[in-house]
This record gives sequence, C-alpha cells and structure tokens, in this order.
Amino acid sequence: MKSWFRVPIRVQLLLIVAIVAIPAAFIIIYTEMQTKNRELEHARIDTQNIVETVASEQQVLVASTQQLLTILAQLPEINDKDRDATNRFLGMILNLHPNLLNIFVADRKGAVWASAIPYTHPVDISDRRYFKNAMATGRLSAGDFQVGRITHRPSLNLGLPYRDQAAKVVGVICVGIELNKYAEVLRLAQMGAGGNLVLMDYKGTILFSTGRDSMRGQSFDKDLFATMRSGPDADTRTVVGRGGDSRTRYISYRKMRLDADPEPYMYALVSVPSRPIVAEVNRQIAIKMSQLLLVLSTALILSWFIGKKAIADRIELLKMASQKLAEGDDQIRVSHLVEGGELGMLGEVFDHMAQQLSLRQEVLLQRESDLKKAHQLAKLGSWKMDENEKLTWSSEMYKIFEVSPDSFDLSTETFLELIHPDDKDAMVEWIEACKGGDCNHELVFRAFTQDGCLKYISGRGDLVLDSYGKVIGMAGTAQDITDRKKIEKALIEKQRQLEELNQYLEQKVAESVSELRKKDKILIAQSRQAAMGETIGNIAHQWRQPLNTLGLIVQELKLTYELGGFTKEYLDGNVDKAMLLITHMSKTIDEFQNFFKPNATKSRFSINAAIAKTLLLIESSLKKQNISIEKIERDRVEVDGYGNEYSQVLLNILNNSRDAFEVRNIENKRITITIFKEEGRSVVTVADNAGGIADDVIDKIFDPYFTTKGPDKGTGIGLYMARNIIEKHMDGILSVRNVAGGTEFRIEV
Repeated sequence: MKSWFRVPIRVQLLLIVAIVAIPAAFIIIYTEMQTKNRELEHARIDTQNIVETVASEQQVLVASTQQLLTILAQLPEINDKDRDATNRFLGMILNLHPNLLNIFVADRKGAVWASAIPYTHPVDISDRRYFKNAMATGRLSAGDFQVGRITHRPSLNLGLPYRDQAAKVVGVICVGIELNKYAEVLRLAQMGAGGNLVLMDYKGTILFSTGRDSMRGQSFDKDLFATMRSGPDADTRTVVGRGGDSRTRYISYRKMRLDADPEPYMYALVSVPSRPIVAEVNRQIAIKMSQLLLVLSTALILSWFIGKKAIADRIELLKMASQKLAEGDDQIRVSHLVEGGELGMLGEVFDHMAQQLSLRQEVLLQRESDLKKAHQLAKLGSWKMDENEKLTWSSEMYKIFEVSPDSFDLSTETFLELIHPDDKDAMVEWIEACKGGDCNHELVFRAFTQDGCLKYISGRGDLVLDSYGKVIGMAGTAQDITDRKKIEKALIEKQRQLEELNQYLEQKVAESVSELRKKDKILIAQSRQAAMGETIGNIAHQWRQPLNTLGLIVQELKLTYELGGFTKEYLDGNVDKAMLLITHMSKTIDEFQNFFKPNATKSRFSINAAIAKTLLLIESSLKKQNISIEKIERDRVEVDGYGNEYSQVLLNILNNSRDAFEVRNIENKRITITIFKEEGRSVVTVADNAGGIADDVIDKIFDPYFTTKGPDKGTGIGLYMARNIIEKHMDGILSVRNVAGGTEFRIEV
C-alpha cells in the first residue's frame, strides 16, 4: 500500500473523480437524451420570440432616443451653452423618460458642461467610444460597457453630435440607457424559471444579465460570442450552448445596429432551460437516486481513505513545517517526511525555499545593519505618524534631538516644544500641508537640545496610503544639517571677504587703467613731437626755394633802382610776386598748426581732404628722395571721427615707407594711395615697393617701442599710436600685409 501512496497526486485525484463521475454522468446523459428531442422545438420558439421582442424594444428605444437628441440639438439653451438653463431642462426631460439614466452635453474636446444629474467635479468623456465615433462620423453613435462618471451606474451610452449655425460640429449630446427595463420584458413574456436575458456590447462585455448581476462588466463566453459574431448580420438563429449554469440551455441571439454602422453595437441573447426535461429528470431522479447514492458512498469512502493517507496527512506535515518557518525556524526540513509524488516534490521545494530564506535573512540583516550605519553617518532619522497622530521615531531621531526614548514622552506637543519659537508656526503649517497632500518640499527648522544647543534640521514627509488609496498616516525623515549650516555660514563669510577683495582689485585696476591712459597721452605727445620734428624739416625744405626767390626780388629792386629803370609798374609787379610767395609760406604755417592741433570731439571730415593735407606736408620730402606718389580716388568718402588724428596716422605710415626706401636701393620708388568704399566703410590702402617687412617682424610692428631702425631714427611708438587712434578712438581697423614687391597698410573706418 505504501507504493500506492507514491503515485502522483494527479493520478489519485483522477481515479477518485472517475469513480464518482462515471455513474453520475451515465445517469445524466441517459435522462437528458430522453427529453431533449421533445422540448427542442418549444425552447427554440420561446427564445426566438423573446429575443425578437427585446430587439424591437431596443430599436424603438434607439429611434425615440435619436429623435429626442435631434430635438435637443436645436435648443437655443444648448447652442448658447447656457449651463444652468440646460441643466434644468435636461432634468425635466430625464424625469419624463424613465428608460434613461442621464442626459448630458459635452463640448468638442469631451468636457461635460451640462447634465440632467448634478455633478461636482469636472467630467471628461473624450476617451469614450460613443463620443469619439460621434465626432468622427457626425452621426448617432453607441458606446460600450461603462460605469457612468456622473451616475456611477453601469450603462450603454448613445451620442449625437450637434452643430452651430455654420453647420460645424461643436459638441455631442449623450444619453445613458437604463438596461434593467428588459427584466420587465422577460416577465411579460412569462419566461419560466431559469430564463436569462444577456445584453452584450460590440466586444462581448456583458451589459445586462437577468441571471446574475455579478456577471455585468465581465466578458461573455468567448466561443459562444465568436459563434454569434460570425453569424448572419440580420438574422435570428438558434444554437445550443451554456448559460449562466452548467445545464443545457437553448439560446437565441440577435445583432443590433445603428443606421449605416458596419459593426453591431449590441448583441441580445436569450437562454431558456429545457423545462420539460426538468420534469422528466425529477421523475428519473427518484428511480436512480439509490443507485447514485450507493456508488457515491463507495467513492467517498474510498477517496476519504486514500486522500487521508496520500494527501491529508502529508499536507498536514507541510502545514506544520510552514507554520514553524513562519515563526522564524528557517532550519525546518520536510522532504524526508513526504517522499514521493507531487507532494514529495513540494517537500523538496519547501526545503530549498527554507534554505534560501535563511540565506536571504542573513543578507537582510546585514543590509539592515549597513542602512542603520548609513543613517548614523548621515545623521538621518525616520518618523511615522498614524491616522490618530501618534508619533513614532527611529533610534537615530532620538540621537538627533538628544533625548532619551525612555524619558522623553513623544507626541506632537512635546516635539513642538523642542522647536525654536520662531520656527514653530512654520512647522505647524508644514504638518497641516502634509496632511492635505502637499508634502513635496523640504522644511529646514531649528531645534534646541536639552542642554540648550541649537541644531538645524532638514525635514521631509509624505502621506502613507493603504491598498485602497486611503490615507492612514504620514512618514518622513529628519536630517541633522547643523555642520552643513556652519559650513554655509563660513562660505558666506568667505564670499564677503572675496567681494571686498574684488572691490579692492577693481579699484587697483581702475587706478592702473588711469595710469596707462596717462602713459598713452604721453606716448601720443611724443608721437606728435616726433612727427612735428619731421614736419618742420619738410617746411624748412619747402621754404628754402621761396626764400631764395624772395631774396632775388629784393636784390633786383635795388639793382633796377641804381640803373634808373625803377618805375611804379615795376615796383607793383615785384611786390605782387613777393606777396604771393609770402602768402604761400603763411599757408604752410597754417597747415602746420592745424595738423598738430588735436580734435576735441568727433566730427564729419573728408578722407580725401585729409590725405591731400597730409601729402602737402610730406610731398617735398618724398620728392627729394625721388619717391613718386600715386593717388587713386575711386570714391569721395566722408566719415565721423578725428580728422587731424587720422592725418597723423597717414603721416606715420608714409614716413615708414620713406624710411624703408632709404635703406634699400630701389629703382622707380613708388607709393600708391587708394581711396574707396567697401560694405559701407571707408577704406584707404597705402602700398609701396620698398621690399616688404620680414615675416618674423611683421606681427610686432604695432607693439609699443618696437622698431627696426636705429635709436637715433625711431622711437617705436608711431605705428603703435596709429593703431590706437584708428581702433580705439575711431572704431576702425588698421592692418598690414606684404604684397608683391613691398608692403600694404589698410585703414578701415
């Protein structure tokens, strides 16, 4: 017998069920076969008649509902979106139509703005099938099974879009249909006991069932629904299937559609039990009950004996082991007590589970210890408050506030006594905000320890909800951030010192800039003096010829007088010549004075005139060295700036070209000055053929005090000041490059 108990439990259960089920199945099959043929026709006719009645009732209801919605769509209260008037009117209409659960109106976004049944919160139906289809097709549309967001009752909703005066869809008028009215249809049809009406939506979800309300909202039998779905679209047929219980039932169904809707929006199914069969079964039960009872008794006795030895006793062992394991005894093992079969395998699994729980318990204890150490290092404690406002602290919380769990009577009131007086109100407000669900912010507050020390605490909290979403308390953390606050204060002090240092440095920088500006002025003066010296030499060269001519005129006057040819006409002619020479020399002095007189403010001046004035001062010096000047004036250019300073820049560039010719033996010495406009700016280029500037030097020629000349011929500030004048004072660009045979300076203003 011991080997019999090792047979798998499934085999044992199958044998027991077969012993009990085979005689009972034989009796049931024998009885139902005798009555099935006699009652088949009656059941078919009954179910067809009832389902046709239900379909007719539904069609009438849909037609009347569509007519009602069409009339409502014309109401000025709805078109004007008068919420109060529409609510009152819809309420009156709902009272007149007991077959409707609710009438409501939604805008084109799905937001309900009017309802016969009042609602207290915003309702959105944009996800509902009847709303989406109505908006998409512009026709009456049906939904599926749903629990109303206003009525909170199961219903099937219909929606009809309504339009404004421009025929534009602006929303949907919806109704919820009361499906319980079909119970009255069955009563009037006098369907016998056990008769059942099931209404399903297009997915097969039960909308209404007279058999069991608990079936509502559940999926109908998939195989039977598939049979109905693949059947004719507009036909009623009889099938044999299973209803709400295990008895054979005769079922008729019908699909119901809206106009022009390709898919049924509802299936109506009526099932009727075979009542004559029940009477015959009752007659047969009396005859065969003794036989069934004998067989069943034998099966029960046998199954009890086998079940006790093979199942019950072994399960009891597993039960006792499970209880010990639940009590913490992770060393319990049972596989050697329940060997063999599925229960033996279960015992092995149990042993493995107990072993794994033991290992995980060790890991959990280690992690708990690590977490506790981490909280200690971070000075982080945790707290809980139940729905009765009873506080519970972790051990680290007591350490943070430096109170003893044995002597400190923890409560909300005693906790608030530890808080700094200036922070108590904020703490009370924070607790109330947490109770209201606003726990997403940190609260930093101060607290006193028992010895009077002040601490900074960072608190956080959140609501605790049960599995149903109900608030059952709060929980959170508190962290001692006193050290962090000290560091922050130290950082603020360092920041203050840094700002003071920055102010001191800014003052020093300003003083240095002022000093540099003074030096720049000195350099400008030096540059002017150097240019002045060269210009005086040019003036002296220009005056030499006029002075010689003037001397000859004076000598000629004396000689003519001695020879007797002195007349008034002769005197007037020589005086005019002398005065012409003197006027020319005086103009040279005026040009010299104006050239070295600095401009006080920016003014409009001609680039062409500035170049002409500069050439007048240096032209004789260039001709002395056989340097030809070519001036190309493509445009007449005027700019805003400092005209004399601009001329000084040109003079420095021309002097550098002249000095370059002195150290090189160049034939056909030539300087070309080109004046033109480019992209709205004035451009002057000064190019020579003096051989160019060395590549290792060209990037340094604008540096202060850099010169390639001897100390007796150059100071190294001319080109430096030239760039300062153009770029800093006139917002321009001064650049240089080597070109074929020489150098080209480019001035852009």
